[in-house]
Parts: sequence; C-alpha cells; structure tokens
Amino acid sequence: TLGAMKVWMDPVSGRLFTEEHGKLLGGFDTGDKLIVVYKNGSYELAELDLTRKFEPESIWHISKYQQDMVISAVYWEGERGTTLVKRFQIETKADGQAFNFISEHKQSKLYFASVADQPVIEYSIRVNREKKVKQLDFASFIDVKGWKSLGNKLTDSKLITVKEIKEKQEPVAKGEPKAAPKTAPATAPKEEPSEKLKPGDSIEFDF
Repeated sequence: TLGAMKVWMDPVSGRLFTEEHGKLLGGFDTGDKLIVVYKNGSYELAELDLTRKFEPESIWHISKYQQDMVISAVYWEGERGTTLVKRFQIETKADGQAFNFISEHKQSKLYFASVADQPVIEYSIRVNREKKVKQLDFASFIDVKGWKSLGNKLTDSKLITVKEIKEKQEPVAKGEPKAAPKTAPATAPKEEPSEKLKPGDSIEFDF
C-alpha cells in the first residue's frame, strides 16, 4: 500500500514526486485518486501512479480527487454559437479514461475550469465595438447538473479575457436567461487553448 503521503507534480516535466517539488497535488492514501481537467474540455480520474508522466501544457487542473468535488466551467459552444456555463460532479466510474464535458464541434473551446467551492470570474466581451467587463459567480448562476448537460447560456458573445477573482467586487452578472440547451453527450473538440492560465491571470483569445 502507498500509505499516507504528499505528492507533487513538476510543472515542466509533468513527473510526480513524493518530495516537495513543484505543484502540491495533495496528501494521498491507499485508494485515493487524481482528478485531471484538460484544456480540451475533458476530465480524467486516475489512479496514483508515481511512474506516470503528465503533459502540463495540456492540463487545466490536477489535484487529489474529492468525492463531493464540483467542476465549474465556461466554454464556447461552436454549434450553437454561444458561451455556456456548467457545473457538475463526477459521475463516471472508469479510471484512466478521459470524458469530454464540452461539445464535439470543432470550434468549441474551453475558456475556464475550476474545482474551487465558490469560483468567481471576471470576463470581458465585445459589445458594439466596446469592451465590457462583467463578473460571474458560478454558484448563484447555475445549479450543479449532470456532466453531460451542455449548461446554461451566459452570452451570445465570445469571451475576450477570463480571470479568476477571489471576491466579488461589483454586482455579479446574471448573464442571459437560465434556459438550458438540450442535454447531449459531449465529445472532445479538436481545438484547445494553447496558453496556460493560473488563478489571477488573464488570457486573450484570438477569434
């Protein structure tokens, strides 16, 4: 058995370490798993294998998996041409397999993902050639739904910038009506953001 131990991942090589080195993934005991959220809009539950090497450039988030963990995400849905918000818990049981939580359209793109309890983001859109900055509190905007749900519409515009903030500073944008699109299985898009985004960083998308 592994026994209780802390595990880190080197942010450059993607290798796992039991000595302090890079990003702390958490304290692990026998049976504990990793949750990996990828920039292409998929997630994976993985057994802790210290010989496994990850690709940091493809990862949005990696840490110890908690049973009640909720993934919050914002993404562009290419087929409908709208920005959607979703929150879901892990319902799949298979380990070592990636499950796609955004739609399969080639233009679909993940803007942001987080496993924080109460994530709040600041985002900007372009309205009549002007840049408008708004905030989104995930928990007040949308309930936790099934992982295959497309989510609720935030805006018909593409996001210009996204950054996570720790506290609400203005009245939080409620977005447009909470009419959820039809639920449909999701598969991986062919495009993914190339930039690495850390909490507090802004990321520009070229559309």
